[in-house]
Amino acid sequence: MLRSIAFVVAFASFSLADEAVKLAPEVDAHDESLARVLDSQPNAKDALAAEQAALADGAPLLADILNSEDGEEALLVKTGDKLINFRSKRLIQTFEEKRKEIITMLASHVAVIRNETTLSKGEQTVRIEALNMTMKHINSTFVSYIKNTNELQAVLQNDFSSFQSIMAWQQKLTEEQRRKIAQLQVQAMREHAALERLEENQELILAFEEERLQPQGHVDKVSLMLSEVEGTANALQRFLDDHAFMKAQNVKHASLITVVKIKKAHDSGSTEKPVESRSKRNEQQEMTWLVDADNNQFALTRPADTTQLLEDTGLLNDLLRLVIACFIAGALCTSLNIPAFVGYVCAGTILGPAGLNVVTTIVQITTIGDLGVFFVLFTLGMEFSLETLRSTFRVAVVGGTLYTLFTIVGVACLGSFLNIPLSEMLFVGIVISLSSTTVAANNLTHAEHDAPHGRSLLGILLMQDVYLGVVVAASPMLASFGNISFLDVMYLSAWLVGSFIVLGIITAILTKYVVGRLLSNMSLLDAPTQLLAVLSICFAMLKVTEHMEVSMELGCFLAGLMFSMSESKMRHSKLKGTISASSLNAEGHVAIEGHGMLHQLMVMVEPVKDLFLVIFFASVGMHVYPTFLATNAFLLLVLTTIVLLLKWLAGVCVFYLGLRAVDARTAHVLSVGLAQISEFAFVLASRGRRLGILSQPIYFLLLSVTGLSLLLAPFFWSLVGSSRRKLLASTPTVSM
Repeated sequence: MLRSIAFVVAFASFSLADEAVKLAPEVDAHDESLARVLDSQPNAKDALAAEQAALADGAPLLADILNSEDGEEALLVKTGDKLINFRSKRLIQTFEEKRKEIITMLASHVAVIRNETTLSKGEQTVRIEALNMTMKHINSTFVSYIKNTNELQAVLQNDFSSFQSIMAWQQKLTEEQRRKIAQLQVQAMREHAALERLEENQELILAFEEERLQPQGHVDKVSLMLSEVEGTANALQRFLDDHAFMKAQNVKHASLITVVKIKKAHDSGSTEKPVESRSKRNEQQEMTWLVDADNNQFALTRPADTTQLLEDTGLLNDLLRLVIACFIAGALCTSLNIPAFVGYVCAGTILGPAGLNVVTTIVQITTIGDLGVFFVLFTLGMEFSLETLRSTFRVAVVGGTLYTLFTIVGVACLGSFLNIPLSEMLFVGIVISLSSTTVAANNLTHAEHDAPHGRSLLGILLMQDVYLGVVVAASPMLASFGNISFLDVMYLSAWLVGSFIVLGIITAILTKYVVGRLLSNMSLLDAPTQLLAVLSICFAMLKVTEHMEVSMELGCFLAGLMFSMSESKMRHSKLKGTISASSLNAEGHVAIEGHGMLHQLMVMVEPVKDLFLVIFFASVGMHVYPTFLATNAFLLLVLTTIVLLLKWLAGVCVFYLGLRAVDARTAHVLSVGLAQISEFAFVLASRGRRLGILSQPIYFLLLSVTGLSLLLAPFFWSLVGSSRRKLLASTPTVSM
């Protein structure tokens, strides 16, 4: 035991002596603590005299003691203690001299940077920050050395002369080791954050150097603009990232493991500690959540003891806050003749991470909000029919496809002009080409749903939802854009065709043998079971399309379409007088089915859809960052205007000038209805960021432009109100 301790002492002393020139002590903020540390050390002369006396008496050096098999344990401890104290004092004095030298050197560097007229203010700040980070690292390294030296000296001052004293020391060591592990974990997380800041600083310095070497021109202005956006985005990211971990460190009853674990205690005033492991096992399970070094937060989903009932009060409180805030904001917007969903988005922004930051379960809220989108597509399918699809085939299928391609090509050309990588701009173009089915359907009045321009608009949006599955499947190919082969394209095309064929067969079978019979016997069920039956069909098709790696929204639409087709078939059978006697109820009347039952089911689903839709719009608002919008307001307004004009121009060129499927007024209305970016841009952009397709500035710009386009959509839709009213009063203009 003592031989091991002596070896540690020698290794620390000799290693630190070799590295002395590489280290420096604490500055300014740590001067006081350093003075206390220096005062606590033995006098250097006394330590030197003790060492010389030991050598004069023939006592072996520490290196000799380590190699010796004999010797008294007390002499080993005494000699090692004196030697380490002397060496520590000598090293600290060496560090003190090096400290003054490095401080003078860094101060001169700072003065040179500040007086350098060729450097911009931003570059001066970045370079000075690099010097600050260097000094911080030197300070933290020196503090670590001081702590380790003191801990080693404290160990050597203990009594190890007997086994009992060693056991007593180990018992005291247990608590200290736990405390030290917690401190090391915190320090590791801080070092991780420091590394990220160091890498960001190095990237900024490199960007300034590249900017200085490049010739000035239009592309340089674009690069500079993106660099400024990236700086703003980095600042925002640091602001958002620091919240979770910094709060976790100050939460009561938080304990450090490999992550930060936060739990709610039963009695915060209790100071009793369990003395037996059994008492720990018998403690009641509590709802906990974790925060890792990257500031990801995790909620408990399955406790160790599943027999105990646990509630996620955090999620419950967040839902309550959102619902109340959405009611207030929605009512205020309605009173001002503004669409209510704008208020829902604003409520999410205010309560979200960029606002008051009171909503902590962001992932869970977003997931719940997705149900609102699913129900929107489901109800659209129930209102749709194959006859409607056939009547709008030219506009919806052919026109929708050309519209998407036109938008993608337009964005790619714009990106080529700005010298942005083609793969990145293709992905951006794909995301921008998709419009929001939820917002468009919410903008349409009930009468417009059955009008030609309303059916055409919904048909185009349906095709875009189909393309959404294609985008998700093809996005990994864009990550390796230069390595795409012809076989990859053929495989993707074959997979898409095969998936749609299989989906068509499944839809036909379920419509005939499941949904048709369910709709015929729906009157035998009570209202809650009817609602569950409808939702089960919807979720079943959602899982089918998810398993086939096709858009889940398409599965919800097909589920609603199955009910619509079954209702249509039953209505035709009734008109032909072929309804069987088994469909009569006890009074001899035809049971509520067909159009009546479908309408009743839609009335039941509508409130559920509206509730989840409110949560969805609030979740969209949580991804809107007012500080980023305010900082880059002019740039974002310009980009949003360009995107909306491009989408409007694409609609007019395709539907009116290209296909000539509709007249000018209808093409204008359709183009305005499509002039916004789909809410799924948040999901696709995040996926593109993870795959390395999108750079950080483009990612933040895309999210912000998407949020602005969704907020502006109802205002632009209201501007074409007169044209919409004329279309409602006129004959259908959609070409068959």
